Amino acid sequence: MLTTLTLLAALAGCSDSTSKSTDTGPDLSGNQEPDIMEVCDSEQTSFARDQGLPLGFTAADLMAGLVGTTGLTGHYPEGTTTDVDVTILDGEGPVVFTERFVTGTDTKDFVCFDVVTVPITLVVTSSDEAFNFDLSASLNAAATDSFTVTAEAQVSDNRGSHSIEVEENETATYRILQMVSAEDVQGSIEERIEGVSGDVAFAGQGTLISWPEGG
Repeated sequence: MLTTLTLLAALAGCSDSTSKSTDTGPDLSGNQEPDIMEVCDSEQTSFARDQGLPLGFTAADLMAGLVGTTGLTGHYPEGTTTDVDVTILDGEGPVVFTERFVTGTDTKDFVCFDVVTVPITLVVTSSDEAFNFDLSASLNAAATDSFTVTAEAQVSDNRGSHSIEVEENETATYRILQMVSAEDVQGSIEERIEGVSGDVAFAGQGTLISWPEGG
């Protein structure tokens, strides 16, 4: 059985290559016709950590303000709490800048955001010893005061006591999300169970612990 952990938070980068891809662009207007889908084309370029990005800062500038530990209060669904420490350390690998631009016939209500991805090391621990991870991760940022962290790992990488029970026909995933802005820090650890019963595929997801705004 393959069990993975996903943490959301940052990105990667380095060298001097460029690639193109296509992804869905967000509708920020709230009044898009339901049968219309706009698309954001994207172009990726690798940068050195001390090289200026089109966003107006370098990856080194970004990491200088982010490296360190943030102490948070983790809330369990049943109402109990525990202290959660999230530590961001500089990682290894290339810094990737993704430029996104809207294509299509009607683009006035769409915005495609540029983003830089920087590789980091992410450490997540809880004082009740349920969670203890030390992971390679990615930090995605559009500005120095707004970013999201993501990472993946085997559940066996958790040195804490928490475990997910699965049946023979199931696989489990931890999904950890942390979004940080100038105003607040929000995050959670969720479990997702997927499997197949006969010809029917199924999936379920639930929050294990969260650190809400103001929590």
